[in-house]
Amino acid sequence: MQTLSQAIREHSLAAAQSGEWQAVAETLQAVSVTATPRKCGSMESSLAVAAAGAQPFEMLEKLRADATGNLLYTRLADGSSEGGVIWAEPLLTLPYLQSRVSDFSQPVIDALRNLSAPVSYPWADVTAEECSAAYLVGADVLLSINRTSGTLRVSMNVMRDGQQVRLAMLTEGQGSEVDQSLTTAIESAIDAWLAAGV
Repeated sequence: MQTLSQAIREHSLAAAQSGEWQAVAETLQAVSVTATPRKCGSMESSLAVAAAGAQPFEMLEKLRADATGNLLYTRLADGSSEGGVIWAEPLLTLPYLQSRVSDFSQPVIDALRNLSAPVSYPWADVTAEECSAAYLVGADVLLSINRTSGTLRVSMNVMRDGQQVRLAMLTEGQGSEVDQSLTTAIESAIDAWLAAGV
């Protein structure tokens, strides 16, 4: 499954580089809405049937018992881009399988339905703030650290995909709790390094 940062880079990189975080969030929300069920081939369908405790060969043979099942069987066997079966399809496939639950069993039907169910994106309700934070995680950070007159100052230039996405100036004892936590950690690291006599 993609991380939020990967999803931003795949679906809304230009808006992220421009800092348009509400647009990024709306794009990712739209992607989740337009997700479509997957077509599944015979191999992954057989593996799902086996994982549900049934014999794949027997299931394929049972499909061939009537016209609708034979159509599904033919689609499964078709290795082209047109082939495959959407097991989660609500108008044909699922009603057909449910009508033959005595042949296929509910665990097999559930396994097949879940196999081709639409992809569930974790960012369907993502916010602009979450997008902004996720995009910055793992970014390149150029630091400039100065401690003069007993006060620590940190300049942070955050780069992502060759673009500057944030420039921050932190001063010890000022800013948010996270800012203060970072400056305290840097100052402690500097003091530990100096005390070690390196």
